[in-house]
Amino acid sequence: MQSGRQQTRTASRGRSAIWRLVIAAALMLLSAAPVFSAPASQPDLPCRDVVWNAITDTPASLRNCAAPDAASDDPTQTALAFLQENADPLGLKVIADDLEFISLRHGLAGSHIFFQQQQNARPVLGAYVSVHLRDDGSIA
Repeated sequence: MQSGRQQTRTASRGRSAIWRLVIAAALMLLSAAPVFSAPASQPDLPCRDVVWNAITDTPASLRNCAAPDAASDDPTQTALAFLQENADPLGLKVIADDLEFISLRHGLAGSHIFFQQQQNARPVLGAYVSVHLRDDGSIA
């Protein structure tokens, strides 16, 4: 038989576990919701598949995009050209000054270019842009 103290601890642990589950479920639902809705007036983008962020009214993910007009043999320059040509619909400001090149990786399907946003020559935590190019220069 459990003492009064042990019964209180057991009940308290049970309530605590239930609250943790409720909070975790709420956070998962609330964090996923903003990505599903598109803004009322969608800007013109050269992409067939666009997933929108409802909080910022900017694209969260772009797929199947046409190659930029200023495409080159250099994947990094092609990625920057795509971002520059689509800066307004993407909600980006000055591309050359705000993005720092991080890495370029070549894979079987194309190249993957990663940039990090800078503010006053300092990296912004968690603010990355990645561009995935197919071999034909189009955005994957």
